[in-house]
Amino acid sequence: MRHAALRSMSRGCLVALLASVLALAAPVAHALEMPASLEMPARLTYGAPLYVTVTHTVYSFFAAVAGPVEVGALACALTLSLLAWRDPWGSRAVRAWAIGGTVCLLLAHVAFSLSIDPVDRVFGTWIPDAVPSNWSRLRDQWEWTHAARAGLMLIGLCALLRSAFLDLPSPRVRRNLPSKDYPFAFDQTPSVTPEVPGA
Repeated sequence: MRHAALRSMSRGCLVALLASVLALAAPVAHALEMPASLEMPARLTYGAPLYVTVTHTVYSFFAAVAGPVEVGALACALTLSLLAWRDPWGSRAVRAWAIGGTVCLLLAHVAFSLSIDPVDRVFGTWIPDAVPSNWSRLRDQWEWTHAARAGLMLIGLCALLRSAFLDLPSPRVRRNLPSKDYPFAFDQTPSVTPEVPGA
C-alpha cells in the first residue's frame, strides 16, 4: 500500500512541478521586461500610442498559450495537495508545503482575474490614436501585478519543490522499493551485513 502511495505521489509531484515551471515562464517574462517598461529611459519616452501598439502586438498570444498552462498547473497542484493530505504516511510538513505552494498559485490566478484581465479588456478597446489620459495608471497596474504574480508563482514552485524533497523516502526505504513503484529510487544496492570472523 505504501509503495502505491509513493508511486502516486511521485507522479503527482513530477506533473505538478513540470506544469508549475511552464506556468512560471510568462509571468517571469513580464517581470524581466519591467525595467525597460518603468525605469529605463527608452520605454519611458514611449508615448501612449507606441505603448498601446507594442502591447497589442507583442502579447497577442500570451493569454492563449499561458492561460491554459496556468490553469493546468493549478489543477495539478491541487491534485498533489489532495494526495499529500490523504497520504496516511505523509508528514505534516509535506502537507503544509504542498498546500502552501498551491495557495500561492491560486493567489496568482486570482490576481490575474482581478487586476490584469480587466486591464487587458480595456487595452483591447484602445487604438493608438485614441488613448485615455489615465493610461499610465492602468499600465502601472498591469506591470506591477505581473511582477507580483511572478513572485507568487516562484514561491509556489519552491514550496512544491520543498514538499517533494521532504516526501523522498530515506535511503533505507529506497533500497526496498522497486523502481517501477518509485521512479526516483535510484539506489537499488542491497544492504550487506558484514561477516564477523569466528561467528
